[in-house]
Amino acid sequence: MAESSEHKPFLVTASQAAIVLGVNWRTVIRMCDRGELELFQKIDGEHGPYLFDAEVVKQAALDRALGKTRGQMLDLKINQRRVG
Repeated sequence: MAESSEHKPFLVTASQAAIVLGVNWRTVIRMCDRGELELFQKIDGEHGPYLFDAEVVKQAALDRALGKTRGQMLDLKINQRRVG
């Protein structure tokens, strides 16, 4: 069986992401709204969960731990999109 080169994300909820990031789940949603954390999918419905790729959450936690500013993270994301 051939392996797919496509990344299959392991999804986590806002509450799970909050644990990794060391913040409240509401802060995770605000980070998403501000463009600081990439949302994978919002499930339909008033109370549908926000889902995030665990790798994206881990990278965001590392960025926060290294003290990268929001502007530096946005610049990095823009440059990565230009290259990729």
